[in-house]
Amino acid sequence: MGNCWIFIFLGYKANITYTVVVQGGNAESVTVTVKDRNSTDVAHSNKLHDSLTLNNAHLWWPYTESHEFGYLYTLEVWYTFYLTFCFHLGVC
Repeated sequence: MGNCWIFIFLGYKANITYTVVVQGGNAESVTVTVKDRNSTDVAHSNKLHDSLTLNNAHLWWPYTESHEFGYLYTLEVWYTFYLTFCFHLGVC
């Protein structure tokens, strides 16, 4: 099972730092992709631990701050450990 720790810092850029941990051994391969609200890939990596940067991120804020609302990104994690698994996590 994969575990991801996600840290997002406010500003024009968002940093997502993640670690994929597979219980019982090491993953043979991993692909981590961040998708926007339209399911467009905006960042990706093939490492078990990495930091991804989103430029011009649409982050959450009070609705009165802007006419364009922030939204949830999706962190998609594919890894192979005898079988192939996929997890989708919401990232704000």
